[in-house]
Amino acid sequence: MFFSSVTDGRVRMILRLLLLLSLFVFLFHPDSFSTSYVTICFSIALIAVFFYYQAQKKDNFFDFDTIFIIILLICFFAYPVFFHSKDFDYSFFTINDNLNEKRISMATAISAIAICSYCLGAVSAKSSMHKTNVFNQIIPTKGLTLLFSVLTVFALLNGSVQYYQDLYHEGLEGAQYSRLIGQVTAITKALFFVLIGTEAYNYNNGKRKVNWLFLITALTDASLMLYAGNRTLASEYLLAIFFFVFYYKRKIRLIELLGMLVLAFMGMYFIQLFRQGVEVSSYFGIQIISDFMSPYRMNLVAIDYVDSNNYSFGVSLFGPITGIIPGFSRLLQLIGVDISFFDSASVFTTYEQGKIHTSGLGTSLQADAYLAFGVIGVIFTFYFIGKFAKVSFDRMRQGSYYYFIIYAIFIGHSVYWVRSLVFIFSNMLVWGVLIAYLNLNNSTSKRLQ
Repeated sequence: MFFSSVTDGRVRMILRLLLLLSLFVFLFHPDSFSTSYVTICFSIALIAVFFYYQAQKKDNFFDFDTIFIIILLICFFAYPVFFHSKDFDYSFFTINDNLNEKRISMATAISAIAICSYCLGAVSAKSSMHKTNVFNQIIPTKGLTLLFSVLTVFALLNGSVQYYQDLYHEGLEGAQYSRLIGQVTAITKALFFVLIGTEAYNYNNGKRKVNWLFLITALTDASLMLYAGNRTLASEYLLAIFFFVFYYKRKIRLIELLGMLVLAFMGMYFIQLFRQGVEVSSYFGIQIISDFMSPYRMNLVAIDYVDSNNYSFGVSLFGPITGIIPGFSRLLQLIGVDISFFDSASVFTTYEQGKIHTSGLGTSLQADAYLAFGVIGVIFTFYFIGKFAKVSFDRMRQGSYYYFIIYAIFIGHSVYWVRSLVFIFSNMLVWGVLIAYLNLNNSTSKRLQ
């Protein structure tokens, strides 16, 4: 009876209490690994997710929320709750290298705080029913499609595939990649999100003709990136495409989404084996998700670093923001600014391996937020991610043009974001909206002439 009458207001109250409970549990974290303690943290996270979905009443689970939450649960809870055992051979996990056992309970408590904050932020988003940026017109994409195709081919012909093959086989020292191709690839990605969002917006307004040139170019690029070992770009493209296909054509149930993710995880695992040139392990069933668990280690490293060096107080968040202006980070280097502290991945790699290294350790969303402002940073980061993602989805559903593009960027990064930086796609958001604005203005001007 209680669950059938759950209201948004009641869910918000419950999630606030769960957030307070997770903070209370965090305050009493043990200085050693505790099975019962991490189980309590996991239980709090699951209860928060349960009540969140009670409020959402979804009929389609292929969206940013669900994928992001599933990846969060795998990355931050699978290892401490299910795989941390003294009699379990987990030597094949990259997570186990130099693992500080004393930090596991604390890091898992922070993960529970992150989940509760995300769910609270999402249910706290108020959806205004007025329509914004709704133009009720078909926005031309011919010019953008041509530019996207030309730049994609240019990047492929100038070594983008070879770069990723060398990177995964020989490390940073063996990979040769020009800054020009790097910028071209970034612009191409922004064009992709503008195009997929615009095509979805046009479909919403009655256009039924498929943009085959754009679709074939994007799928070809994604396939070649998968072949080269770049699963990140491929997943960004495929997630955005599949989201809009399912959004308009077929609602996906939770069990169907879970089946899709299992198949996707298996595919990514075999691609990793292919790019590393190793054979299938007898533990392959567990190794399928091991790649997603590896960022958990960075949650522990973040706590170690902060205890030794203090918080960055936001400085470590600047890296992706400097990328909004092409070449700006390079300019800062030329004038003598040390940008190695501008992102947590560089900070953690230097902390663990020293200034001379041939591969990076990476980071995680939780670790990036914790390095910047501690637990307060984690709360605010995940709260606003949940809130902005929900607002973006609601505005897109109401027909707001720019939010089609913004949400396409969100869904494209729903898997990768958990194991990356807080502002990792800030350049995609700014470039995407700017390109869409210029394209819309240009088409409107032509129509009025």
